Amino acid sequence: MDYASSETTVMPLDLLREITNDFSEERRIGSGSYGKVYLGVHQHGKRIAVKILYDMPGIDDEQFQNEFNNLTRLRHQNIVRLVGYCHNIQEIQVEYKGKLVLAEKTHRALCLEYMSNGSLDKYLSGNEDVFLVLVGILIYHFKNLELENSPNLVLQMSVIDMIGRQAME
Repeated sequence: MDYASSETTVMPLDLLREITNDFSEERRIGSGSYGKVYLGVHQHGKRIAVKILYDMPGIDDEQFQNEFNNLTRLRHQNIVRLVGYCHNIQEIQVEYKGKLVLAEKTHRALCLEYMSNGSLDKYLSGNEDVFLVLVGILIYHFKNLELENSPNLVLQMSVIDMIGRQAME
């Protein structure tokens, strides 16, 4: 499989185990519906977030490659950057109908920039000012978009400004 791009690095599973203390609970910094996230610290001190993806039936190598390719194309100051990945297939012994047989176990991980302040949802959940924060983000981004040729620019800006004023009242 050819996942590599000019800015991502192949991360061997052994290296990920080493920099996360074998995916220890003390290094776990989060989890979600697709996997657990661990803090990885390289020998030279660089920190990365290592998301070990759960085994999910129906997610094949082609789907993983499509998602990986989508992530490598994302470039924005407010989106964490994909810095590496791991796709490791290991043969393991499993018991099947009373006999030991060889099976393939696929390990997949995404390695992302480490954000020391944590995830945005940590700041938004349970906060009464969530709406104001989100509106502020929307206003900032809409005002910074290059929409000069858009016939709906005035309408879009009017709606955003109206929402912003209503939220502040």
